[in-house]
Amino acid sequence: MESTIPSKMKSSGLVAIVTLLGAFLAARIPYVVVPVSGYQLWWLLTYKLWMPLLRQLPSSWTSSWIEFLVPGWSWRRYHEPYKQLGSDVFLTVSPFGNILWVCDAYVISQITERRNDFPKDTAMYEAIDIFGKNLVTTEGNDWVRHRKATAATFSETNIRIVWAETLHQAQQVARSWIGTGHAPETVVNAWEDMKTLSLHVISRAGFGRKMVWPGETPSLSGSSVDAGINGDAIPEAHTLSFKAALSTVLENLFMVAVLPSVVLANIPSKTANLAYQAYKEWSAYMADMYQEKLAGIEAEHTSEDNNTGEVESMDLLGALIRNSASGGKDDQKALSKREVLGNAFIFMFGGHETTASTMYFAQIFLALHPASQRELQADLDAQFPADYPVASWDYDRECARLLATMPGAVLNETLRLVPPLMSLPKTTALGRGPQPLDLNGRTVYVPPGTRVNVVIPAAHRNPNYWPGPEEELHAFRPQRWLLDGASADHKQAGDLPIPFRPCKGAYLPFSEGRRACIGRRFALVEAVATLAVLLRHHSVELAVDDLATDEEVEKMGHAQRAEVWELTAAKARYMMSEGLSTLSFKPRDSVPLRFVERGSERFYQQ
Repeated sequence: MESTIPSKMKSSGLVAIVTLLGAFLAARIPYVVVPVSGYQLWWLLTYKLWMPLLRQLPSSWTSSWIEFLVPGWSWRRYHEPYKQLGSDVFLTVSPFGNILWVCDAYVISQITERRNDFPKDTAMYEAIDIFGKNLVTTEGNDWVRHRKATAATFSETNIRIVWAETLHQAQQVARSWIGTGHAPETVVNAWEDMKTLSLHVISRAGFGRKMVWPGETPSLSGSSVDAGINGDAIPEAHTLSFKAALSTVLENLFMVAVLPSVVLANIPSKTANLAYQAYKEWSAYMADMYQEKLAGIEAEHTSEDNNTGEVESMDLLGALIRNSASGGKDDQKALSKREVLGNAFIFMFGGHETTASTMYFAQIFLALHPASQRELQADLDAQFPADYPVASWDYDRECARLLATMPGAVLNETLRLVPPLMSLPKTTALGRGPQPLDLNGRTVYVPPGTRVNVVIPAAHRNPNYWPGPEEELHAFRPQRWLLDGASADHKQAGDLPIPFRPCKGAYLPFSEGRRACIGRRFALVEAVATLAVLLRHHSVELAVDDLATDEEVEKMGHAQRAEVWELTAAKARYMMSEGLSTLSFKPRDSVPLRFVERGSERFYQQ
């Protein structure tokens, strides 16, 4: 990662310049002088070597700055550093550049609204340009062009596809998790299954490719899209399946983006060679889909009776191609083929593991908090009668209520505690002057060339913006999102409870302002539909297999079960705090779970 200070300024006098700048800002923005920037690539690669040495120095020398050198400190310390400094905005000043750390909601709103003054640090995202420029990696007028072209693709028509496909895919997951025998089976790969579910949903809604699970028989009627394909099958002219090519690219994206193709293809590494193969294969799959959809759109223009593309035009790729084929609007140049494919890939990249993580973490939180799970199930009971099959669930009738009651509250709280991103990276342009901000009623100035980090975990646990005791902000309490506190009482059609809405700038799982996540609705509909299907007739519990067999649990009294459960819960809590990758909040280890019929819970009283 490049320094935010240009190379011509990297001279022997740089330390003096930075120190003077810090002194100038001392009366304006609180600051901490640090020896290195935590975002220097060499530091990220070697900090584990240096930190033990630095910790040997007298604490009187290092106590004010040493913790800011550890990557991921803002996840581990949340709001505490801001509290100690007495400000929700502060600078770290180093010879390698200045970084502004922000968790003040009002300041965050200023930063996200003033897109030109605080542009996105697009240099951080160049790695995901591998298939073409896209909505995430552009700024300025180019971003406006991409935004207009992509915004129209996330229509209610497409979201209905997400809803229907998620209901189907979640039922397949439920069947596999519940087990085939009388006794429930431990689910050791819930995270992988959530990734597969998410991959299947976005394959259908994003590319018009319906995927089926192993053992599931594709439909023999309807269009090829509705029939479904075996994602593990390898078509002619390909060496990897659709699913394998896509998942391998996503899992090895850093390697694919950083290493030249010739290196990936020839270095003696099976992982690198497979990544290269997946990159080439997924490029070929996208090119094929592009040509198929373009041909369908062109056929529509030549025959009024031709329905080719009617179904596929509802997917994101088809809508993007249609927009591009019709030319730009409002003097905006249409997206090129490469830009269309770049955006199609970014939809997949942005909506795959992030949504899967949220669904997975929500299940762990519910297993850790059975009382909240029972409240969620009470809302499902109120909404869905026992004889109301999932196939009859209607998007227009059901989705809004799910999002406004306990299922939606569980998702909101999961996203508050474990957001998809650590921060929103912004910057102040070198070619412009210092940028003013209103901080607690006074004007402060952010120097040009400053990296600006809107720190999401700190904002989500800032006691200034959330009701209840400060120590409770670290706890999973979805009830905070239900203002009436009794969501199950709202049973009449159209009588939706009003959820708690944090002030602007305090809740940022999908960012905020003009650059807010375009797929927000897509992700929420997928996640809430999955929770509803999985937990309507079953409960999720922590699996205690490491400590006791099913037979041993059956013989235990309440106290013994509580002890076993608490030991298992401690491991799950550790995974949810220390066991996450702080770059993307992906789990490093799996938490074994059980799905049991409601009423058969083994740890119901916890």
